[in-house]
Amino acid sequence: MRVLRKSLLAILIVFSCMVVNAQIEQVPFVIHGTGAYHSNYRMLKIGDREVYHAGGRGLRLTILLKTDYSIVSDQEFDTYGSTIACDNLATKLNALNKGQIGVLTSYDAWELNLSDNLITAFMRLGLTKAAVTEKTCRRPYAAIFEGATAGEESSKAVEVSFMNTPNQPFAEIRGYLSEGSFVASGTSPNALSRPQGDGAELIVDYRGNVGVGTIKPKHKFEVAGTIRAKEIKVDSNDWPDYVFEEDYKLKSLEEVEQFVKVHKHLPGIVPAKKVEQEGVALAEMNKLLLQKVEELTLYSITLSKENQELKGKVASQKEDIKSIEMKLQKLIKVVNAKPQKEEY
Repeated sequence: MRVLRKSLLAILIVFSCMVVNAQIEQVPFVIHGTGAYHSNYRMLKIGDREVYHAGGRGLRLTILLKTDYSIVSDQEFDTYGSTIACDNLATKLNALNKGQIGVLTSYDAWELNLSDNLITAFMRLGLTKAAVTEKTCRRPYAAIFEGATAGEESSKAVEVSFMNTPNQPFAEIRGYLSEGSFVASGTSPNALSRPQGDGAELIVDYRGNVGVGTIKPKHKFEVAGTIRAKEIKVDSNDWPDYVFEEDYKLKSLEEVEQFVKVHKHLPGIVPAKKVEQEGVALAEMNKLLLQKVEELTLYSITLSKENQELKGKVASQKEDIKSIEMKLQKLIKVVNAKPQKEEY
């Protein structure tokens, strides 16, 4: 009896799995994007159907319906040769809605003329690698992503991108479509999105620059906002203790005054307009400020010596005046002590 029960339970489990699998259809797909592989084509295969296996410079966008994975549109855009093509692709991407899935593949070159409109469209759909790629050429690229209602952002995307050298592999994504979405393999993302998935807040570009609040960091670490820290340590060379060397040429205060009248800032200090345009390098500014403090110290020492010298002269003059006063008083006493002649 126990054996029969176990057999019936096993059959029931197998039958349940078959029912679940029948209800949850999983359609496999393979995506290839190519770059410096001039003799190989990009490819999109969904289930047993090969959607394309072809060339055509630039990016190719295929839009699928989530309901049955049928193709809504399939179009090539020469994003390498034309900014108009880039803007047309941006328009197409911005038209994707939440009921659609997009697939992008590259062939040959695609990066040179990426327009601001296209970069914005990439970012809206979580295609952060495409958005910050180097504007050279022939990088293999592939992506699969979900659409979003116009004006909203999404981060449900898988991207693959490699270097533009002949030895790089395909930008390949494998996975399956299931229940109106997808599960896919890809390379590590280059961005961190907000918890709700509506936009990237931290991004790493092709140079390794990290941007927080910006997708175009010009420095190794760039923040479009406020940073709070207990301490910031900045490495610096050529610390300005050379100000105290014997051969340091300290400007006279008259020279400094003349410079300030003409230029409206201290010698060696960055003017306000340049700071507004380019910002301030903390290490360099700290050195300059210390240099000015040390120069002020030298001026103060010089003025202190001159002041002491003047005090000495004043004290000496006071002694001289006191001595003269004493002599004058003695003279007055002598004059007053002389007998007066009687008048007849």
